[in-house]
Amino acid sequence: MNLEQIVEQLAQAQLRTQHTIDNLASAVHRLMTTISSLASTVEGYVIESHTGMEVQNRSITDLTASVQRYVDAANTRMAMMEQNLDNLIRIITAEHKNGKSQK
Repeated sequence: MNLEQIVEQLAQAQLRTQHTIDNLASAVHRLMTTISSLASTVEGYVIESHTGMEVQNRSITDLTASVQRYVDAANTRMAMMEQNLDNLIRIITAEHKNGKSQK
């Protein structure tokens, strides 16, 4: 093997190496693009999930407030019924003591 053949083989090897490096660089670029796309997708899902949780929390808060208003209204009605019943008992007791029911 003479010097020219060795130089030719070295040049071919260098070209193959450069081609391999170029292919690797291209693959790394595609990989980085894919990773960036996946990161954006995950970020979108996280934002969407956070928004969904906020909506759910607002719904739970609204439901809790609604139930509390219902309970408060029921307590008010119950207090009125108790007062009316107390008044009725006093009226009946007073009438009974006055002899109105002993006809």
